[in-house]
Amino acid sequence: MDRVYDRILGCIAGSRIGSSMAMSTEHMSIEQVEANYGFLTEMRDTVQSERVFRWTHGPLTRKNHYAFCAGSTEDGIERQKLIADAIIRKNGRITIQDLAESWMRNIKEEHFGYALHWSDKPYYEMLKAGLPAGYIGLFSLWPAVVTLARSCHPIGLINGGDPAQAAQDIYSIGGIYHQLHGSGIQTAAAYAAALAEAMDPNATIDSVLKATLEYVDKPVADELKTMYDFAFNDDDILVMRRKINDRFIRMYGEQKSSGEEVVSRGICIFIKTQADTKQSILHGVNFARDTDCTAAIAAGLAGAFSGASQVPEEWIKLIDEGTIKNKNITVCHRSIKETCDGLYQAFGNQMQKRLAQYNKFPEVHAV
Repeated sequence: MDRVYDRILGCIAGSRIGSSMAMSTEHMSIEQVEANYGFLTEMRDTVQSERVFRWTHGPLTRKNHYAFCAGSTEDGIERQKLIADAIIRKNGRITIQDLAESWMRNIKEEHFGYALHWSDKPYYEMLKAGLPAGYIGLFSLWPAVVTLARSCHPIGLINGGDPAQAAQDIYSIGGIYHQLHGSGIQTAAAYAAALAEAMDPNATIDSVLKATLEYVDKPVADELKTMYDFAFNDDDILVMRRKINDRFIRMYGEQKSSGEEVVSRGICIFIKTQADTKQSILHGVNFARDTDCTAAIAAGLAGAFSGASQVPEEWIKLIDEGTIKNKNITVCHRSIKETCDGLYQAFGNQMQKRLAQYNKFPEVHAV
């Protein structure tokens, strides 16, 4: 397995395994995680109860009753699948229109309320009614939400080695999910840039962190830097978990899914585990609060940096089995390998385009 493919596999597998395993711990406090699981190290069956409820400042939403088998994934990975499908179909970088076409090609009305979150339904209905894709995010009720950041792994991967382009692609396609003035799209740009930098063969943890700060406004960058300090002190990772959770409970209370919180938590785990993909999965899953998003951020970045060698093969197999069992509720049926094969081919095609562009200007090659 070559280095590029290994890192694509590490990112996609890590993010999906982390999301799946964390379905058992999502939105729990540290005390609830410890009381129910001690330290969870496996994917488990979970039952989603039918309920209608209202998110803070949001419309009514619903979850349908469903028994998820071990290896199932959730709404963030559904969005990741839609982005990956667009890239694979395009065989390279995508526009917002390419992503919109992936929505129309893959989403069915009956998907909502299972793996695909009900809050995506109004966006889909707007697109189906003919609203331009770039206007849809204007109607998002949560300017800071982590929606795109926790799903944008394929954008970072297709731009491997070019964090500036990864960030720009997020700002170009993010209007389908986000208000363009909010911090949610900025934290997605920071994370996509980090993934692209992690793919660079000369990347270091420090260079990855630097990439997260270069394409966002100063208040977002300052918040990320403040959080990274938690990871660089001498605390054990579980002590760090407590300090970070206490900070965000004071800041946000029961609102657990801002990009500033989830992206920074995930990257702190990446730092503290020294980019160990398996350990990033496990600590993300057990970190409390928005664990599925945290694990997807931490493990996806660690996988892009370190590859898939630390990820148990049986975990990857279990995710693929879950995809097959959930074929009626998921937007895409590709296995992890099929997804990585397609992204790898698209990455190679994108590199050829970069090289062709470079070769148009031979007079500057020696500069």
